[in-house]
Amino acid sequence: MDFLQMKHLKRKRKSNYSVKETQTLIREIHKRREILFSRQQNMAINELKRRAWEEVADSVNALGEGELRTAAEVKRRYLDWRALMKRKQLQAELASGLKQEFESSSPDNDASLGGGDQSLDLSGFSKDSSCDWQDLTDLGEPSTHTPGVKMEDDEASSYR
Repeated sequence: MDFLQMKHLKRKRKSNYSVKETQTLIREIHKRREILFSRQQNMAINELKRRAWEEVADSVNALGEGELRTAAEVKRRYLDWRALMKRKQLQAELASGLKQEFESSSPDNDASLGGGDQSLDLSGFSKDSSCDWQDLTDLGEPSTHTPGVKMEDDEASSYR
């Protein structure tokens, strides 16, 4: 096989998740969070978890907007989304902390630095459980360089 034939055999990327797909994904995970995030580990619980992820994937696929997603792909998307939300929350807390620090150094203001609002639990859902997922338009990969997060260039990664 020459290079051109191998290039055609290369697997294509799937399309990005749409906002509607992501909203459905989050909503369906929220409905099944007791099963999906259970800390119990045995064959019966693991089978329930597997089925729950398949149900979430079926719900996302039922939209018919993109390509068919597997349970593993849906789970990976959720974990990536959760990490992105945590990173954004940390950025917001750092920005507000710097702003408060700047304001507190002013002689007119004696505000002290406070801890950030820990409104998210480990699953990524807010503790008040109000599932309002309307503001999900920026769920894609971050397009700008994030301070404190090292981004690799395409040229640098091609040497590997």
